[in-house]
Amino acid sequence: MSTKRPAAPGSSVPKPPVSFSSSITISDIAVLIGTQPILIRSYSIIQPRARLISSHGPVSIGSMCIISERASIGLLSTSTADADPKLQGVIIGDNVTVDIGAVVEASHVGDGTHIEANARVHVGARIGKFCRIGAFCEVAAGEVLEDYTVLYGEGLRRIDKTENDEAKLKSTRRHVEVLRKLVASKPEKFM
Repeated sequence: MSTKRPAAPGSSVPKPPVSFSSSITISDIAVLIGTQPILIRSYSIIQPRARLISSHGPVSIGSMCIISERASIGLLSTSTADADPKLQGVIIGDNVTVDIGAVVEASHVGDGTHIEANARVHVGARIGKFCRIGAFCEVAAGEVLEDYTVLYGEGLRRIDKTENDEAKLKSTRRHVEVLRKLVASKPEKFM
């Protein structure tokens, strides 16, 4: 499934080696750049103008994930990758939603996590399962959030285990089903 492609004629942006499940939905105007592998697992949705950047480390996206418009996943600069050679790229777990304009450079994002609009998760952060990062909130570089952490406001946080995990997963599955009907998919463009 994995292939390495040359850059398009007249383009100086490298094309990453990609590995997609046949069931993903990826817009033809999503942006995939870099030289390291990008892996997207089954039933994930990559919306228009979402950016997956593997220039400084691999990107792995779990199953049933939603990467919204203008969201950016991957290490953004060489200085961050060079500063810590242990960084192994970005790993997004299953059933994760990354909303519009969010930037995720975390080394790991746990299953069922929701990163809201314009949030920023800095390099090397580790996010636990079923966390919620509020809109415009930031997770510091190298910070670790335990499972069920809700980050909101000006750096405020709490642990919230009141919601049913299965209900959250069911909601994400329904969201994926709707988006599969709405987002035109062109995975062959990236192969």
